[in-house]
Amino acid sequence: NMSKYHFLRQFEHIVGHSPVEYRNNIRLEHAAELLREEKLSVEQVSSMVGYTTASYFSVAFKQKFEISS
Repeated sequence: NMSKYHFLRQFEHIVGHSPVEYRNNIRLEHAAELLREEKLSVEQVSSMVGYTTASYFSVAFKQKFEISS
């Protein structure tokens, strides 16, 4: 029973990231695992973890891990 804005502030205070950043970190960690362990293309992995385009996924991946996918 709290407002959206109160939830967002509490979430960020407790977790240290916004809900969107938290979700994106989980997606990218899962993607890194898939790329290491599976013989899947970048396009397949980006789709599996919820990115609409492989190019947007590649940019996000490079920003997080400071390497290209």
